[in-house]
Amino acid sequence: KLGRTQPIPTTIIHDHLPNQTITLNWNNEIPLDKDVRKCVGTILNYRRLENHLNHPSLGTIRDSTKNLLINWTLSSQWFNFNGRNDSTSSLHTKDVKWKIRCSTLTLPTLDIMNRNFPLLIKDRTQCLLCENHVETNNHLWECPDNYESIKLCFMQMGDNLIKLLNSQADRLSLVVSDSIKYSPTFKWAYRSDPIHPVAILLLKSYISNDLVGIFRSHINTMKQIVNLILPYMQECSILIKLNIWKKRNQKWKLLRDAWGITKKSFTKYREIFSRNQRTAATFNRPIIIDNNRDLERGYINPFNDFRNFKLDKDFLFILFSSSNFLHSGSFFSHLDEVFSFNNVINYNYLNLPIYNV
Repeated sequence: KLGRTQPIPTTIIHDHLPNQTITLNWNNEIPLDKDVRKCVGTILNYRRLENHLNHPSLGTIRDSTKNLLINWTLSSQWFNFNGRNDSTSSLHTKDVKWKIRCSTLTLPTLDIMNRNFPLLIKDRTQCLLCENHVETNNHLWECPDNYESIKLCFMQMGDNLIKLLNSQADRLSLVVSDSIKYSPTFKWAYRSDPIHPVAILLLKSYISNDLVGIFRSHINTMKQIVNLILPYMQECSILIKLNIWKKRNQKWKLLRDAWGITKKSFTKYREIFSRNQRTAATFNRPIIIDNNRDLERGYINPFNDFRNFKLDKDFLFILFSSSNFLHSGSFFSHLDEVFSFNNVINYNYLNLPIYNV
């Protein structure tokens, strides 16, 4: 097998499962004791999360993760939570869109619209509220002219949380108000201090460990905490959208009308502007080169297509060491494509036949 040629020896765990004599351990943390697709899926999930957090625009989220401010277990449940009664509700679709855009910092602020529609925005990216900075997703929550709206919103969310815990608390019900008003998430709003970083995480649709700590102080079981915190996050998300984002959108609509831009200008952007115009606008943008970023090969579902494995020999070792890899028909179909005459002649670095088995 390919493993015997690796410089790092494979660790053998004898006590992982009672009825299992030996277990291969990948990267000193993942035992290869399941179906090959589950093992590879776990590894790929780690890699996807790492690539996601290493994106330059998510630097603040990565730093918050390193500082243990985000509770990823509950945040992941929140991203999949349906706060509507109907699973096919159009409102649920809008809720999911809001969560994705907030958490990935892709709300349609002027900097993003200028990147995607340069011939419409024409580098007019000043903040709609303060007009002193470029409007970005990070600046949206830190804009001084937006402070009062955010503060009032957090005071309302804090009061709602006090009512919720007063009715549901299992212990320490007399100090519920103090637990909330002295927590980093809400204290700044009641005292008119600068916005705390964990409060900004809530604005970006993340559940912070501080917010979970408030619930832990008064609720006995984690199951009950989940049942309470997810609907509460749904309520907070709606308040943030209505009281903060809608206010910004009202100014955007007035400015859009003054610029003579309509919704059709965006939906029919390719029809209004020729290909040459769009290409020229693209080449006129300032080029930002980040040499620290890894090579991006795009996202491919590993369970439908095995092209992600062509540069990952560790994954190939798992595949060829598995007893059921022979059933992966799509993998062998891809081998025919990789070793095709055209790929070898063209010498594309993404199509190099580097399999060594």
